Amino acid sequence: MSNIQFAKNGFTKKQLSTYRLDTLYFKFIAPTGANINTLKSVAEALQARAFIVIDGERYTETDKLNSGEHRNELFKCINKAIRGLPYDED
Repeated sequence: MSNIQFAKNGFTKKQLSTYRLDTLYFKFIAPTGANINTLKSVAEALQARAFIVIDGERYTETDKLNSGEHRNELFKCINKAIRGLPYDED
């Protein structure tokens, strides 16, 4: 991924840590009691809303995920993905 793509995705050079996708399960899905089978839909929803960037079996967090400013949007997106509903911005 080029520097321009990183900038578009909300990254700075020093924030390029990647994590295994199953980390999302333990971070956001397990506390809700949902099944691990929802991991793929949650990951895709988070990527569609620019919270993460997926690269194979790993993901990188964007500033949007780490800021408290988008907290309501984040959990609304996760809850809809767990239930299998499409996310539409209100």
